[in-house]
Amino acid sequence: MEARNRHIKDWLVRVRTRQLALPRFQRVEAWGPRLIASVLTNVLRDLPIGSTLVLEVGDKLPFISREIATAPREGEKVSELLLDGQQRLTALWRSLTDTYQDQTYLVYMPVPNEEENEPYVYWETRWSRNRRRYPVWVDQPEECWKRRSIPIRLLNPDNELEYKDWAKDASAGNKDLEIELRDLISSLRSRVANFQLPFLYLEPSTPKHVAIKVFVDLNTRYVRLTAFDIVVAQVEAATGESLRGLVHSLEGTVPEISRYIEPSDLILSVSTLLQDRPPNERGYLGLEFENIIKDWPKIVVGARELIAFLKEETVFDLDRLPTESVLAPLVAL
Repeated sequence: MEARNRHIKDWLVRVRTRQLALPRFQRVEAWGPRLIASVLTNVLRDLPIGSTLVLEVGDKLPFISREIATAPREGEKVSELLLDGQQRLTALWRSLTDTYQDQTYLVYMPVPNEEENEPYVYWETRWSRNRRRYPVWVDQPEECWKRRSIPIRLLNPDNELEYKDWAKDASAGNKDLEIELRDLISSLRSRVANFQLPFLYLEPSTPKHVAIKVFVDLNTRYVRLTAFDIVVAQVEAATGESLRGLVHSLEGTVPEISRYIEPSDLILSVSTLLQDRPPNERGYLGLEFENIIKDWPKIVVGARELIAFLKEETVFDLDRLPTESVLAPLVAL
């Protein structure tokens, strides 16, 4: 394992070209706007935002991969997998490319002698009505600058032209202000582009089970993983199959199941019973992962029969179910 640094502009290029991807067992993005704004503010102030973990890819992709949310699905050959730091990279990518549907992130520039004398990032909640996005002022440069605000997408190193047009529109014909805004935004762009995000680098010769162990250890230490998250990672490593994908397919095949229980919890409990293990966290982590895939057709059939039985008993949802503890044994039986 080796420690390295990389500028944000280079991280974004790797995301955009899909050289950097996620192993499919990674969880979906989970950060809320407050945390995203905090990280972006730290970038502007050249403060630490943590580190990431990257596995270099050799001739063969060790894990099935997927792109970072809203990044291009096609691109160059995947050369790196992001094992840790997904939330951080996703926040940077999506805010700078302005692909959040419900928020737009903006930089507030304090006026001279204001108590808060450094720029900070905040968000505006967005909504649409009659094919128009509100609040309207966020998309109007002159109105934005009246609020001392600059959309953070203008700081994207890949977006080389928009900020000049924005400064012109925001200045409303005032040439001195236009030059001032262009210089200001250019300075902020340089801060973002040249911010260094450190990362640990695993060589392509790293065995899959070692990469999985590092992933689990890091995520369990800092962001508590559920037992299902850990099993997902290890099933992917052992079989190449996506357990999340299978659960999603079960929700499509037997959609009523979610009325009674979280499908991922049910799958783990059923799998332990089919493997003669106790349906608890210790049993989950002791599963034979290949057998989960082998038993999958049985689990689907059992889920169908469970739903049919519950309907016969006029138990139509969780509110009418005395206890969830009967569900996994019924599916397994």
